[in-house]
Amino acid sequence: MNLAALFACFVCGYVLAEDEDPICDVYLTSGWYSMGKYVISSQNIPCGATYSWYRTGELPNDTAQGIVDVELCLTDGRDACHDSITIQAKKCEEYKYVFKLVDVKHCPEAYCIGHGEPPNVISINPNITSRVSNDGVANTSILRFFCNFAPHVETTVLYNVTWAISLQNTLIAELTQKGPVPYNDTFNTSTMLTEHDMEAKGYGFNATIVCIVRAMFQLNGSVSGPKTSPELFCGIEVFSVSPIIFTDTPDFQNMSTIITLRLNIPFGCDVKRPKCSLDVLLVQLEKNENCRFSKISASDGKHYDMKCGRRIDHDEVGKNVSIHLNMSTGDWKNSYNQEFLVSLHTGGHHHNFFQQKFLKTLTIKAYVDTTLDASSQCYAHNDPRMRTFDGRTFGHHDEGVWYLYINTKEQLQVLIKTEQCWKRAQVTCNCGVVVNAGRDVFSISACETRNVFEKKFTSCEDKKVLEISTTSDGRIDIVLPTKTKVQVNRSWRYFLNVDIWASNADSNKSSGLCGYMDGNPQNDYTFLNGTETNSETAWRHSWRVPDDKNLFETSNHLTPWPAQKRFCSCPSNSSGRDITAGINCSAVDPEFCYVQGNEDQFDRCFTTRLTR
Repeated sequence: MNLAALFACFVCGYVLAEDEDPICDVYLTSGWYSMGKYVISSQNIPCGATYSWYRTGELPNDTAQGIVDVELCLTDGRDACHDSITIQAKKCEEYKYVFKLVDVKHCPEAYCIGHGEPPNVISINPNITSRVSNDGVANTSILRFFCNFAPHVETTVLYNVTWAISLQNTLIAELTQKGPVPYNDTFNTSTMLTEHDMEAKGYGFNATIVCIVRAMFQLNGSVSGPKTSPELFCGIEVFSVSPIIFTDTPDFQNMSTIITLRLNIPFGCDVKRPKCSLDVLLVQLEKNENCRFSKISASDGKHYDMKCGRRIDHDEVGKNVSIHLNMSTGDWKNSYNQEFLVSLHTGGHHHNFFQQKFLKTLTIKAYVDTTLDASSQCYAHNDPRMRTFDGRTFGHHDEGVWYLYINTKEQLQVLIKTEQCWKRAQVTCNCGVVVNAGRDVFSISACETRNVFEKKFTSCEDKKVLEISTTSDGRIDIVLPTKTKVQVNRSWRYFLNVDIWASNADSNKSSGLCGYMDGNPQNDYTFLNGTETNSETAWRHSWRVPDDKNLFETSNHLTPWPAQKRFCSCPSNSSGRDITAGINCSAVDPEFCYVQGNEDQFDRCFTTRLTR
């Protein structure tokens, strides 16, 4: 007998109206019955009767199993199994069963029914997307997550969406459950997860979430197995090998690396700044008060005003971006091994979900050998007596502007200007020096005044990548970004002596009148193209500066100092303030570590110069 039409009211979860009598199956006689697309329900939920029979045993999975025994339990809504009986079931075809029912014992008793099998969800493959909305009144941003999938072909199917915390595909905690609801225009808003749902359960930034979808043909019907989305890490992934190894020796320099980041979720902005960004900052955890050793600094190589990590723009969400990590060698002339711990975290932000969140701690190991630098001194002393980095000495008594030092890899150079020490003298003296890094040019000269030294920036478009300080005895120290140091002392009258102390960055890369630095003075007379000569005169004259490259007169030909080579000191944020307020950035080092006396007396950058 086909009971599908008769069982329309017996569906699991059916609630009687106030004037409706309870259902009773006492009229049924023992025998085989077809229920159409329905089966005996497996849900312990009343179905319009005072006492309801539901299935605790399993139905046959395929037709080959034939007739099987199935256990049923009787519930009154309080006792889960007040009584039990055994019936028989057989699977005839997909979604169709027949049952051999037995007489019910009392009235009102009824068999509860539901859909025979849950929807087939093999084609449902959920994935998580996210979006930020802004409350225009409160000007607050809210992050929302949506569980997206192609729905079942049957439009009447209902879906449960469970949001959970996951770790390496293992569920850790349930966040919230939404549904069951149909897949319609309001499905996303009905089943979404918000940042507030996460925070209510003690989770937030850097948590990993999944959405789990289950389907049913009707409310309280048989539920499908779960279909789980891929994990979504709600934060910034840091891809880096640890420890990071840095080396600074005369033979090998590996003083920079790249750390890759990926922000997986969007962030909100103040309505007044709709194109804001998210800063990832680097903090060196150990204090380095006296600057004797090395420091770690970082930049994004992109934003001129972001030198302590990486600024992530809106259009970079979901993309790999880079932090340029650099080591800045200290001034201790020795060999040492050093280990750094640096912390990556976000800075202050309008969207609280992203504000000042820890990302990762990195271990950095550095090997530094600067013993050779201690003896690698080049100088131009009046009248002028010259010395190369490798110790070769010679006289230089020609007037003009000369390349004293060039680093052939970096944009660094030191020029000197010589003139007769006095009228009709056969010797020359240094009346001026220019130190250049990138587009910053610092000049010390008395060549025009013949009396007072003019000390000034003639160009500072790179905003002072040179570090300049004075000692109590009047010496001026200029530290280049590579840690090469230029010292300028007044000699006599209006002339000056220039000393340059090399760094490892000059090894096999220096040129000019300071020579080729490799520890071998015999090859110091090397032209810029790399060929050697025995003619001291030809070699000296090859370093005369062309008029269009004369930094005493013009700086139009210079190129910018690379942004990723700027170093920053990034204090810890234990006080809770915005860490960006304490960042100190320069191209050399964030501290004045090399001299005693006043710090920087050349804060202002002048672009004017004296003319003849």
